[in-house]
Amino acid sequence: MRLVTSWLAVAIFSLPAFAEDAKLPGDPKKEEKKEVKKEAEKLLSPEFDEAPLADLLSWLSREVGFEYDLTKAAQKLSKRGLEKVKVIAKDKTAREILDMALAQLHLSWAEKVTGQIKIMSSDEYVKDAVLELYDVREILNKITDFAGPDSSLVKKGDEKKADGSSPGGHAFEDPPDEEKEKERPKKPIEDPDKLKQLLKNGSGGDEAWGEGTSMDLVNGILYVKAPWKLQNKVRTLLNQFRQFK
Repeated sequence: MRLVTSWLAVAIFSLPAFAEDAKLPGDPKKEEKKEVKKEAEKLLSPEFDEAPLADLLSWLSREVGFEYDLTKAAQKLSKRGLEKVKVIAKDKTAREILDMALAQLHLSWAEKVTGQIKIMSSDEYVKDAVLELYDVREILNKITDFAGPDSSLVKKGDEKKADGSSPGGHAFEDPPDEEKEKERPKKPIEDPDKLKQLLKNGSGGDEAWGEGTSMDLVNGILYVKAPWKLQNKVRTLLNQFRQFK
C-alpha cells in the first residue's frame, strides 16, 4: 500500500512538469519567413561603385536575410559574381536594388515559393519553364460574413415608429437596400476553374500560356509549370486574391 501511495504522489507532482514540457513551440521556419518578408520591405541606401556583384549580394543577404542561388548561365554572365556593378541609391527596397544591379549584367531574378531568390539570365527568365507549387486553400475556402438586421433601443414614446416593438423594448430594422449593397461582402473565389482562368487572364492570357506551360489544381495545391516571368505574375495575383474580402 505504501508503495502504491508513493507512486501516485510522484505521478501527481510530476504532471505539471510534464505538461510544461508537452507544449509545442512555434514553427521556427515560419517565424523566420515572416521576419525575412518584413525585412525585405526595409529601405536601404547602397553605395557600391564598381563593386563585384557578389559583394552586393552578400550585403543584401546580411541586411534582409535573403538566400540566393545563381543558375549556371547567371554564373557565366556574372563571372561567378566577380563582374562589377554600380548601385548608388537612397531609400530603396532589396527588390529594387536587385533590379538595378542585375539589369547591368543582363540578369533577372525571381522569388521561389520557399522564399529563395533565383538569379538567372534574361533568356531563362522569359523562356525556361519551371514547376512551382502554390497552396491556394485559403483563397478557395475563405469564409464570408453577411450583413444582418440593425438592432437599436426604442426610446419611450417612439413605440409606434418600430412595428411590433413594446415600450422600452428593442426594434429590429433591415438596412435600406443601398446600405445592404455597401455592407454585403464581395464573394470569394470558390470555383477552382474560375481561379485558374483569372490567373491566366491576369498574366497574359492564351498568348502567354502557350506550349510547354500548364496549370493544374489538386486538393488546394496549384501546380504551375511556366517561365519565371509568368511565375512572378501568378504569385502577385495570388497575393492580391489573399487580400480579397
